[in-house]
Amino acid sequence: MVQFSKNVRDYARYYRWIMKGRPVPVDHVFKRKRLLNLAKEFGCSTFVETGTFYGQMVEAVRKFFPVVLSVELSPALYEHNL
Repeated sequence: MVQFSKNVRDYARYYRWIMKGRPVPVDHVFKRKRLLNLAKEFGCSTFVETGTFYGQMVEAVRKFFPVVLSVELSPALYEHNL
């Protein structure tokens, strides 16, 4: 039930972002949906992310790619994501 509630909040935020005219920064739900659609279209099996920050995108796509690689140059953020 917690995951469902989180998804409802994510999609509510996504639709508010659309209604505002899609300002920068790009909404996380939009980025995730776009990325997964492109991966499916081009048959991608590996996800590589640079600048992991707090790992939200890695967490969001890890179930959809057999291989997920992440590069983070900040020692503090690297430690946070271990």
